[in-house]
Amino acid sequence: MERFAAAEALRLLTEHHATMAEGIPAMYPMLPVRPELDEADLSSLTRCTVGGQTIPLSTTERRQTRSGAPLIELRGTPTPSTRNRCQAPSAWPSPG
Repeated sequence: MERFAAAEALRLLTEHHATMAEGIPAMYPMLPVRPELDEADLSSLTRCTVGGQTIPLSTTERRQTRSGAPLIELRGTPTPSTRNRCQAPSAWPSPG
């Protein structure tokens, strides 16, 4: 996918049985409003990451409710990359 498109992202997550999804805060609110969300099988997701800036708690809760996978906030760089710090998924939530 050359540019983010919510419908295409949902299709690819389902088609490839993705276990992890990475994104920036602007991407996650686009997913719940897509009609394709009802057809998407996100059961393979074990975690999702978000980086670049903080994400509203309401967005985090909506996304986690739908997929069941925890949303892990990355810290340390302006965009998601392979060198980020995050809170342990088993730790007490610390949004923002």
